[in-house]
Amino acid sequence: MKGELTEGPPLRRLVSFGLPLVIGSVAHSLFNLVDVWLVGRFAPDVGPHGITREASLAAIHAASVLNFLPMLVANGVSVATIAIVSRAIGAQEKRRVSELVNRSLLVSIVVGAIVGIVAGVTSRLQIEALQIAPEAFKTSVDCLEICSYGSVTMFALLQITAIDRAAGRSVPPLLLLTGANLLNAVASIFFIPRWGAVGAAWATVLSRGLFALIGILWLYARSPELRVAPGTLEQIWLEARDLMRLAIPASLQIFSRAVAVLFVTRLLAPVEGAADASEATDVTAAYGVALRLEMIAMFACVGWGTAAAAAVGQCLGAANAPRAIRMGWLAAIVAAVSMLFVGAAFYLFAPKIFPFFLEEEHEARLLAIVRYGTDYFRIMAFAYPLVGVGIVLAEAINGAGATRVSFLVDFLAYVVGLAALALPLRSDYGLKGLWIAILVVHGAVALTYALSFGRVLRARLHPKPAWSASRS
Repeated sequence: MKGELTEGPPLRRLVSFGLPLVIGSVAHSLFNLVDVWLVGRFAPDVGPHGITREASLAAIHAASVLNFLPMLVANGVSVATIAIVSRAIGAQEKRRVSELVNRSLLVSIVVGAIVGIVAGVTSRLQIEALQIAPEAFKTSVDCLEICSYGSVTMFALLQITAIDRAAGRSVPPLLLLTGANLLNAVASIFFIPRWGAVGAAWATVLSRGLFALIGILWLYARSPELRVAPGTLEQIWLEARDLMRLAIPASLQIFSRAVAVLFVTRLLAPVEGAADASEATDVTAAYGVALRLEMIAMFACVGWGTAAAAAVGQCLGAANAPRAIRMGWLAAIVAAVSMLFVGAAFYLFAPKIFPFFLEEEHEARLLAIVRYGTDYFRIMAFAYPLVGVGIVLAEAINGAGATRVSFLVDFLAYVVGLAALALPLRSDYGLKGLWIAILVVHGAVALTYALSFGRVLRARLHPKPAWSASRS
């Protein structure tokens, strides 16, 4: 493996490397949406144990929401892997790359198994805390247990794609992630009519597991130099410790953004004195549709951010901080421009978007949902380019191994800052005040990363991180 991103025209390298990652990232984000859609379409009216189609939908939705917690850890491990492997590749430390690849893959699988077992054992407690409908309770627990105990397949798939991305290879992650998603859809079509929502859970786990195995075999077939023993237990433990030092802040960074979404959802209840108490339901429905659409666009930004992270890691490994900074900024600009078009589309076509995703018999309620959703998009459209800059520069900083920095920025902004700003604005100006608060926070995050990005990268160039010293 060599540093493919340390040479050649920066923009051309970035675009050719980043575009497949964007597509693969979006494909991976569709896993849960595909499951929910397929259950709604193919689940029997009355399935196993007498569960209705509506209860099956509630069950798979609950399982996908709660399975987000293991995914946080898996993403954190992937971020840490890109940071350490890409830097070793940039430094042309061939033996060190082999050690890192083998040990990080083993660590990821072990961590995935541990997290999966903990999540699986506590599945019933998690569903009880979610207060799911009684008719969907047992199926929800079954689905969550399958997804939790099968989390190791998700860890393995994300880890093998992270290794490829760190090496500057974007086509294998694209093929693995889209292939897993397509297999998941095909398997679900066969499984769901017979086993309902449980069939969808099995399809997800099996498709991820098969393509993780394909990815591992593919990696070692293309890179025979990686076929080395992973090392002693002491070496693996030291590697795991250093990997998790980077992974935990990266996971908490994503968790901070998830907390912000939950906090905003909680604030959608009507303010005191609201004329219509049913407003909360309509607003929540509109926000739910808008959030799903936003997540697809944001995962595209994550693809550009991943490209930036790998480029930054390789360039810092090659002791080329100026190129690392330039590659990060190019990725941020590309993401901002793409999000500018996304925002324009949402702004212009919002009144037509919401009816397409909603089935509402009462015209008055549908019009209310469309109105709330349109108001949201016509404010948030101005935030999307800022969101692109914030996501990409945060990922680029993670690629430099400074995951604590990105965690602190996101935590202070999306947890502390959003609460301080949103509460009074929601109270004084209603929903528009809440949307403006979110816009301001996104802007503050983008500005903070823009001002600190170059400084962080230069600081990470000189001190040699603990994980870069060979433990052979």
